[in-house]
Amino acid sequence: MTLQTDAIQPPQAPTWRDLLHLATAASVATYWLKCRDLAEIAESVRRLRQRGSISGAAVGLDELSAHVSSYLRMRPFLITAHDQCLRDSLTLVSFLAKRSIYPAWVIGVKTHPFGAHSWVQSGPVVLNDSHDHVRAYRPILVV
Repeated sequence: MTLQTDAIQPPQAPTWRDLLHLATAASVATYWLKCRDLAEIAESVRRLRQRGSISGAAVGLDELSAHVSSYLRMRPFLITAHDQCLRDSLTLVSFLAKRSIYPAWVIGVKTHPFGAHSWVQSGPVVLNDSHDHVRAYRPILVV
């Protein structure tokens, strides 16, 4: 299932705090990708999720949708999702962690033709891509 971000309340203008959280999240993702290997990044994301399971209450679909919608509206200011699915997914994971939301980060592959892809999902709900697109990939890493 794909998250329907257009079904929520009318979008609100991002606050300075939202933009700061996005800039911080994009910086974290950039640092991870430049200074760590995939195993170290996976461990960092696992620790984020573990911290969330200790502290966190479950978030409702409406609240999740509002935060993801905010991210998707602001994303073009700092990053592009085109051919940068890994950076986009890690930025979204970090952005949502600032709001005490800890979805799964997924990497999948397909064989014909070969391809790799990364996305974020909460349970069966795909947050930063369409379900139709990601179902072509077989998950090989879920953190």
